[in-house]
Amino acid sequence: MMLELEIISLSSVASQVIDYNLNIFRVNVNSPSVDLNTGAALSVFLETIIRGGAQKIVVDLKAVQQMDSSGIGVFIAAAKLLSPRNGEIAVFNTQPDIKSVLKTINLHKLVMVFNLEAEAMNHFRYL
Repeated sequence: MMLELEIISLSSVASQVIDYNLNIFRVNVNSPSVDLNTGAALSVFLETIIRGGAQKIVVDLKAVQQMDSSGIGVFIAAAKLLSPRNGEIAVFNTQPDIKSVLKTINLHKLVMVFNLEAEAMNHFRYL
């Protein structure tokens, strides 16, 4: 599984101290599926950046065509890890079938689901 990370700063003020509340961590998943085989890498990746201080995470699922229950579990685990840190995770560019499943199981209550990247970024800009 190929993963890319981009850190987007909401503030142009340079500082010696990193304020994780002013950064959005954008993760790009370049895999056609998030399942038992590929989900472990994404899970470790998300856990690492969350334990490192990330509080606002957006995940681009444009390349993902299929997600099984273990893939859904990756996002549930990340949301649970973020919750005590007052953080959130959001996904965008989700395929219609995947989005339908996420809404059916009410995952959108834990993981924000957006159509476009701009919508996800705007959500975090005003948190």
